[in-house]
Amino acid sequence: MEKNGAVRKKILNEFYKLACVHGYKRTSMRQLSDACGMSKGHINFYFKKKEDLMIALSERYHIAADATISSCKNIPDDALIKFLLHQILLCYLINEK
Repeated sequence: MEKNGAVRKKILNEFYKLACVHGYKRTSMRQLSDACGMSKGHINFYFKKKEDLMIALSERYHIAADATISSCKNIPDDALIKFLLHQILLCYLINEK
């Protein structure tokens, strides 16, 4: 993984941990910078605001769920079934950490 990708992943992982403990609203960028051992400016280079962190986390889990569903061979070509599987996988992926 390239350096920028590793830094971005570290920031997202630390944000996820803090948000699980303190909640989204009570997790501050200062807490995040302390947890990452980075300045707020360094984090701001990757994520301009806290909402960007939530979007990136959501994308991470949606991509993983989509990849899992795509790799399954015996799923009926039914939009509702795929949607429900996607939601179940998201719950699993988010709670497995």
